[in-house]
Amino acid sequence: MNLYEGLNQVTDYIEKHLEEEISYSTLARFLGCSSYTMQRIFSLMTGYTLTEYIRRRRMSIAPLKLLANEKGMEVALFCGYSSQEAFSRKFYEIYKVHPKDVKSKNIELTFQPVLKFREQRQEEKIAYRIEERKTCILYGQFIEVTGEIPSKAEPFWKEMKEQYPFIMHEIPRIALIEEKKGSTAYWILTHQKNPCFKEFTIAKGKWLVFKTDSFKGTEIERLWYTIYEHYLQSIPYKLKENYTLEVYYKDFVELWMYIG
Repeated sequence: MNLYEGLNQVTDYIEKHLEEEISYSTLARFLGCSSYTMQRIFSLMTGYTLTEYIRRRRMSIAPLKLLANEKGMEVALFCGYSSQEAFSRKFYEIYKVHPKDVKSKNIELTFQPVLKFREQRQEEKIAYRIEERKTCILYGQFIEVTGEIPSKAEPFWKEMKEQYPFIMHEIPRIALIEEKKGSTAYWILTHQKNPCFKEFTIAKGKWLVFKTDSFKGTEIERLWYTIYEHYLQSIPYKLKENYTLEVYYKDFVELWMYIG
């Protein structure tokens, strides 16, 4: 299965489960990658986050639910809003009418179509290396994330740097994205022990290593996308373990993928 087929399975699954809580870990299985990477790929290809796409799909259906006499609070919860006020504000922003007035006024429905992805053939050279490393023990903290990760990673880095200033001066700095059952753990790791840190063992073995000179989140996302789209589909290796690394040096960033 290629990347586009996997993404189409993602949107098909979302459509069948709009009435339920959608597990990003389940969606990631269609692409054979972590939830974190799946979200990055989706955002890069569509221009908005997976969470926003799901909300757009639900908001497209919201007027039909109201016309079918479903209660306003039930529709608000369906669309991901915990209060009717927040739902009403968003609904008015889209439809220029309040939910309570849907039946009494003619409104123009705004529809977010189900996304379908078509393969675009192109060749792109990718520089990489294969590196073998011994077992390594690192130390740090993590946050559990069930939805989007990029927006939560930046404040987590800021918090860690404020609490543990030595992290700012350590090169390289390491982020680890660990896929767990039902959620994703985003780790910030260091070689230095600290009473407040947990221990994490990095497996011995071979790694695929990719490099970018940019520290911009968009460029790192683009590299992840390029790896999955143009490289991993045709390599003789199978990714192992349930984590990937982002290693930040002074002048460049490396992405590490474990192949055993």
